[in-house]
Amino acid sequence: MEKFEIYSHTLPFNTNFEDALKCCKILGDSWRLPTKDELNEIFKNHKNKLGDYGVWSSTEYDNDHAWSQGFTTGNIYINPKTNLNRVRPVRTLTSELYGPDRGRDWWANLTPPLAPSDNDASIFKDYLLNGTTLLLGCTKNLIPLSDVQMDIDPWYVADTVITQDWTTNTKFYNNIIGDGVLNLNKELAEKVLDMCSKHCDNFVVRCFNRKLPNMTVASHFPNEKDFHISPTIIEEFDEYTFYIWNFYK
Repeated sequence: MEKFEIYSHTLPFNTNFEDALKCCKILGDSWRLPTKDELNEIFKNHKNKLGDYGVWSSTEYDNDHAWSQGFTTGNIYINPKTNLNRVRPVRTLTSELYGPDRGRDWWANLTPPLAPSDNDASIFKDYLLNGTTLLLGCTKNLIPLSDVQMDIDPWYVADTVITQDWTTNTKFYNNIIGDGVLNLNKELAEKVLDMCSKHCDNFVVRCFNRKLPNMTVASHFPNEKDFHISPTIIEEFDEYTFYIWNFYK
């Protein structure tokens, strides 16, 4: 299954199948109805967060019926196209949507320095070891550098996305990377660093030096001395610093 991005919310009205297609078309930017399989992936990854209603898929059963899914029970069923259901648009994540040239245009509309620039992504890449790479979170400009992405509430669904708390990871990767993941709070930063020290050879993270405008969730701005495991390499910039830990040494 191709990677796909989920629209920020379910459209707040019931509509028949043909009008559901039109709703997505009006949104533009390649938004569309999810396929039956994509809709089921959305349900599995966002269970209990989407409301108690049926949602249209784009998969047709015949000229008069299409598949839909109930977001209370998870049941997938054939529905007359004249019936009314909700609409949760998606769009396929092509390289134009999540590749290096669009890394600063992610779902929350953050721009550098809050989102990594292309140059920042190249710094991440320079420090990666050969082998597998886990991305903590789903930072759009870093997805092409990673084999899998992990987040407790990912903003898109793909075969490579693991819906999981970062600190509970027990699988080993050659590299673990993250952007701002040590800035959320001190306790989480220590737990993430502990997890990485046990489950990777190489941890590369961009860490903000201070609170910047429009930065709403970060409350921890550590420097080198604040880490309970000393970083191996440090690259300092005005607003942020790259910290690299080589645990295999």
